[in-house]
Amino acid sequence: MGSRPAVGLPATSRVAIAVLTIAIFPASGARASERRLQGDPQAVTLIERMLEQFGGIDTWAAARTLHLEYRVWRTEPDEQLSERAWRDLQEPNQRIDLVSPSAPLTWVFGPASGWVARQTGVAVLSEKRRAEAVADWPFDFYTLIRAFAVADQRLRLRFVAPRRVLVSTATGDDWGWWEIDSSGALIKWGVTFGDGPVEYVYGPIRKFDNIAFPAWGANVDGSWRFEYTKVELSTQPIPAALLAQPR
Repeated sequence: MGSRPAVGLPATSRVAIAVLTIAIFPASGARASERRLQGDPQAVTLIERMLEQFGGIDTWAAARTLHLEYRVWRTEPDEQLSERAWRDLQEPNQRIDLVSPSAPLTWVFGPASGWVARQTGVAVLSEKRRAEAVADWPFDFYTLIRAFAVADQRLRLRFVAPRRVLVSTATGDDWGWWEIDSSGALIKWGVTFGDGPVEYVYGPIRKFDNIAFPAWGANVDGSWRFEYTKVELSTQPIPAALLAQPR
């Protein structure tokens, strides 16, 4: 993923907005042709160039689900693992599978339920933990890419020289930042979760199936490094069988 999986992130204080996240982004797959993102012209231009690098504004605007596969190297413990993820870009549904020598797990959450499977068995997420995951969903790296593509009018972009775009809402909530070069290539992304910042650097763009995407990413301390092996957009929701808790 663009950031460490939600199961490994600090708990956040954004539970209070969880009830708003289901409707935070438009469900329509098409962006009105005359509508653009709100904010500094330099910032809007950089985000739109990045979307074109990623396969096109219309392609991302029409997307419902993003399927990702990665090779991952991490510390604590030092090991190589693989990850598969299905991310709904229109409402907070998500599944992440970590195939790890030390601690494999599957992590699923949605608007009404969530569960986690470990070597010790399957457990239902507490309502507090599920609500935190749902509340974090709009701030996610991948969720925001589609929000940019549909020119969500609740977002505000501010340019900070030489290449940073600050993202907030019309009400002033901080939704992180993106560093993008003049060609539209993504360099870095960052956001604050809970008690600390999350910051990643990204590699050069390469072609994947129906889109293009950075070839790799890593958080700045090197504790989570990954190479994308599959990046695929779909207009269909995540299959229900992938979200259903095992019996």
